Order: sequence, then structure tokens, then C-alpha cells
Amino acid sequence: MEELQEKKQKFNEIRDWDQFHYPENLAKSISIEAGELLECFQWNSEYDLEKAKGVSTKYTKL
Repeated sequence: MEELQEKKQKFNEIRDWDQFHYPENLAKSISIEAGELLECFQWNSEYDLEKAKGVSTKYTKL
């Protein structure tokens, strides 16, 4: 586990991602991603994954 954490830290350092890791930015990112997920359910009370997959490829990761 420690080795994996070190690799993740190096990955972040190489890309200088620490500059973005502030509570405000992280909260915004969580909200944006949650909004994208909620689009799947926006107009349907009963969600049909197979139907959504046929509509757009962006739902295939669900």
C-alpha cells in the first residue's frame, strides 16, 4: 500500500496537481461529477441502464 501511495504522490508531483487541491476546487469538482451522474436520472423516475446505453456512449461506464 505504501508503494502505491508513493507512486500516486509522484504522479501528482510530475503534473503539479497540488496547486488545485484546495477545498473549494475539490468541492466544485465533486459537484460537477455528481451533476454529470444525475443527468442519467434527470427525467426518469425509473432508470433503465440498457436504454441509456443505447442513447449515448457516455453512459456505458455505469
